[in-house]
Amino acid sequence: MKLEYVGNKPVISARGVDFSIGKEDKYVYIEAAAQMLDFLGKLEKTTKLTINPRENIDEEKIFKVLHKYRPDFDKFFSDSVWAYKNKIDAEISDVDSHDRLNNIEKEVLKNNLSYMKDYRIQRATNKLVYEELINACVDIIRKKGISEITMPFSLSFVHVAKSFDSSLTRINRAVVAKVEVMLDKEDPYTRLNIVGFGNI
Repeated sequence: MKLEYVGNKPVISARGVDFSIGKEDKYVYIEAAAQMLDFLGKLEKTTKLTINPRENIDEEKIFKVLHKYRPDFDKFFSDSVWAYKNKIDAEISDVDSHDRLNNIEKEVLKNNLSYMKDYRIQRATNKLVYEELINACVDIIRKKGISEITMPFSLSFVHVAKSFDSSLTRINRAVVAKVEVMLDKEDPYTRLNIVGFGNI
């Protein structure tokens, strides 16, 4: 298992391979999610917090933090990737049943699917790691009843805050999480407000 940037979500067809604008690789958000989990895990009794990481963390530290709060991650990862590989193989096998494609188009589609297999598996790997980092963070947020998180203003941290928002709402619609970009003496920062834990 390794972390590596590959790129946007591929759109694979008999005409070639394109990439979806806006479907960014989760790799770019993993470090911020790991920094957040590491920070949240060290908190004592507080419901409002500010995170402002001073140092980058490498892949080894990311997995160390993840395994601390998700000790069964390796098995979960292996099962998930195995299922995803089988899904891709099934897509390739299923090409012959596409009645609207001629033989040349079928062969091109099979080749495109095969060519992009490793790319898609790496994207899935990045997504699995990111989502489990977020899930572990959300578990801590719920357990500690955290109501406000202030974090740097960056694409990565805004994305992490929005992931918290959607995860908390999915768990219980009574929870309302609001992501805001604020200004402090002209320096922007990201703030996440959470209300409704009494209903979880």
